This record gives sequence, C-alpha cells and structure tokens, in this order.
Amino acid sequence: MGMLTFHEVYKAKIDLNVGIIATESIFIVRRMMKNYAYWLLIRKECFLFIN
Repeated sequence: MGMLTFHEVYKAKIDLNVGIIATESIFIVRRMMKNYAYWLLIRKECFLFIN
C-alpha cells in the first residue's frame, strides 16, 4: 500500500507539473503568435503563417 500511495502521489505531482508546463507553453506560444502576427502586419505579408 505504501508503494501504491507513493506512486499515486508521484503521478499526481508529475501530472501537475505537466499541466503547469503545458499552460505556460500555451501562453508563450500565444504571445509568440501575437508578436508574429504584428510582425506580419508590419511587413505586409499576411498570407505567411506557420501551420
């Protein structure tokens, strides 16, 4: 039982860390896309988007 409980706690910590990293990554990507969109607007190349 001790190992199972430790494993569950460890897995929960991993899931939490992954969630935090994913959230930060989403914010970073959104900020990068926004900056890239502004740069495209300035460059007047609005049809070049990274898929």
